[in-house]
Amino acid sequence: MWLTTLWILFSFLGASAANDGILQRGIISNSSSNSHEPIVKMFIKNMTDSIATRQPNSISALFDEGFFFYVCKRSFNKTQFVKMLSEVPKKTPVTITLKSIGDYPIVNYVKFFATVTGVAPVPLEVRFIISPFENQHTLSEASLPWCRLRPYDDFVREESPEVIYQKFMKRMIKTINSKDKVLISGLFEPDFTFSGCEEDYDKKEYISVLEELSPSVTNFSLVTYVDKGPLIQYFASIE
Repeated sequence: MWLTTLWILFSFLGASAANDGILQRGIISNSSSNSHEPIVKMFIKNMTDSIATRQPNSISALFDEGFFFYVCKRSFNKTQFVKMLSEVPKKTPVTITLKSIGDYPIVNYVKFFATVTGVAPVPLEVRFIISPFENQHTLSEASLPWCRLRPYDDFVREESPEVIYQKFMKRMIKTINSKDKVLISGLFEPDFTFSGCEEDYDKKEYISVLEELSPSVTNFSLVTYVDKGPLIQYFASIE
């Protein structure tokens, strides 16, 4: 049923304002926020310790490749935000104080709120989302919850569609080759459908196929894309 090269259409949000209702990366989680507390506290400790070094490589390890920090007038990608943190004067302590933990509508993802000092003239109330990847938790997204969510046409994308594609594909290849069903599931929307030449596959069926791919997926070759603002459609081939 599978050819050496498969043509697929990727449609996902390139980068939108933070929104708990966006389910582009997984399935509903019913876990209690209490069970997440040790994970969050450990992550905050690791993050505080890494920022204290002011070493970009140490700080960078805390973030997903597709990380964005959303503020009221713009956003910062991983490279930009790591640079900002590494340039905070060493004499200025950066503190992260946990305020609350909440469930997030993606399995194994955790949302928490904390007060951050040392990175701005005043303390910041920040909303964080962390996710599991390669036996650790990394920061997927951060935002200022009191900022008004802007409409899509007011969003300023900090990276080109090509860069967004390369980062997403890098993570997708690693995830598929891990053969971890939970991580693979997190790549797709709940109502995802793969339309083949002879039949269609829902999310569960498609994940089963990806788990059985052999040899390992090594590359997704970008053919073209259609940029529709918050939505980017990619045409690519699997090799």
